[in-house]
Amino acid sequence: MMPVTIEDMEFKLSPGKHNEVQAAVINEFAPRFAAGAKVLYIGDTANKDLYCNKELLKEIGIPITEHSKLPDIVIYDGNKEWLFLIEVVNFAWAGISQTCNRAGRFHERMQSGESICYCFS
Repeated sequence: MMPVTIEDMEFKLSPGKHNEVQAAVINEFAPRFAAGAKVLYIGDTANKDLYCNKELLKEIGIPITEHSKLPDIVIYDGNKEWLFLIEVVNFAWAGISQTCNRAGRFHERMQSGESICYCFS
């Protein structure tokens, strides 16, 4: 299990390469490139909704239902109004075009004014 801390709460990601990269995004990427931003969502390979801040997502114009499809990680910097949509992808995986299409459809639903960063590993 790989620990990540979100809003002063510790969550455990299940073992695997995909979640190793997700843990690195939360523990290394976010503090460096999105300092002060809030993690709004992270899905685990075993628990798709490991952490979801539905209230803040709704507040920034992204209402979530049980059928919503989100990228692996969503981080929001309210000061800059930047939204980081982070998809962890193994390049050997044949579905990368589906991932890009899903991220594009998600972007279309958002209100204007947000900035987006797509990250692939």
